[in-house]
Amino acid sequence: MISFRNVQATDLEELICIENEGFTAEEAATKEAFIERIQLIAESFIVAEKEGELQ
Repeated sequence: MISFRNVQATDLEELICIENEGFTAEEAATKEAFIERIQLIAESFIVAEKEGELQ
């Protein structure tokens, strides 16, 4: 079952892997961009999780 929740700082590495799989290096958000997003907009940054892994 897939569940949705707010992003957490511990999601950073998985987020980067997902981002890099879906976008070219030129298009993908940087690690620094994700860190900033997690710090500033965690309440509206939603992730999908299935069996403990982000989807």
